Amino acid sequence: DEAASDGQGNYFLIGDRQNNNQPELVIMAFTDTVPNWTRAFNFGRAIFPTSAICDSSGNLIISASIEDTSTFLFTFNTVLMELDANTGALSWAQEIDQALPYTNSISDLKLTASKNILGSGSFGTDDGTSAWALEADRSGNLIWWKGYHQFDKQSFTSLLPVEDGRFLMAGGTDM
Repeated sequence: DEAASDGQGNYFLIGDRQNNNQPELVIMAFTDTVPNWTRAFNFGRAIFPTSAICDSSGNLIISASIEDTSTFLFTFNTVLMELDANTGALSWAQEIDQALPYTNSISDLKLTASKNILGSGSFGTDDGTSAWALEADRSGNLIWWKGYHQFDKQSFTSLLPVEDGRFLMAGGTDM
């Protein structure tokens, strides 16, 4: 579903699978074509990878949509997680809930100049789908998030950090 590279010959493939009727997030690491390690994480809920990047140390940062079981609605939250590039050990994982019981999803991850995590995507509202962006620290703690809503349906699909802490976002809308 997702792939990432550290630019040094290490590659990561990220996907989801069912194991004994339990959903798992699966990550495989390769150097060139040689498998290094495989890790599977069972959070006890449906989970689907949505984006992945490597930091300057080669560690893997993943965003995924994870089922929100706190509501009777079929909704998803975003989970951010970091894995050690050498061992695949989970460094941390943080679930980002929504204020209202609707799905939120990150479609693009980037790192800021200060190495914080930027994400962009979409979330549901009573008025349709809104675009959103967030910044989290290197432990996955949310620093800020902001929703952008002008029409019934919109989302950000890509973001690019630019100078002075600003960034450009691209996406789509139904008008």
